[in-house]
Amino acid sequence: MGAYLCITMPARGQRDPAVEDAMDKGTEDTKRMLHEYFENAGWEAKRVLEGMDHAEDFYMSRAAQVKLSKWTNGRALVLGDAAFATFGVGTSLAIGSAYILAGELSKIQSSNDVPQALEKYEEVFRPLYAKMEELPPGFPQIAFPQTAWGLRLRDSALWFVSKTKMYKLFQGDSGIDWKMPCYDWVGI
Repeated sequence: MGAYLCITMPARGQRDPAVEDAMDKGTEDTKRMLHEYFENAGWEAKRVLEGMDHAEDFYMSRAAQVKLSKWTNGRALVLGDAAFATFGVGTSLAIGSAYILAGELSKIQSSNDVPQALEKYEEVFRPLYAKMEELPPGFPQIAFPQTAWGLRLRDSALWFVSKTKMYKLFQGDSGIDWKMPCYDWVGI
């Protein structure tokens, strides 16, 4: 079982000095800090913290979005979340990138053509990715409120949207033109 705890600051890009200090000092200080932050959080917090104390594979990291200027180097390719981790569209990007990579590799005549196919993959896919790479407005602050009032407001809004099926209004055109290239697939 895994559990995720999130510490969110009031504005994107800010870091909590207490969290930074604890992480710099190591695992035990990090766990101690998490106990201080979450011991009175309610719901299943006590259970999660007890599990953390006994976990052999505990780790904590900062959320970060790394933007690479290039994904290819000869016959090597950085792919998936390693190349373009995003929030909210990861599955769409994963499927789209796999489709384009397979399509470009399907065009090669010999293994010597692999570097060019990888370059072409990046040339075709990067513009599609560029339309979705930015974090949604207000993220992560809206997704992870810092106060009990904020949590109640977020949860009430999600409940309302779910119960009224209002989410169906949001399924229309995202405003992003996601035209996938056509490949001449050969059946085997």
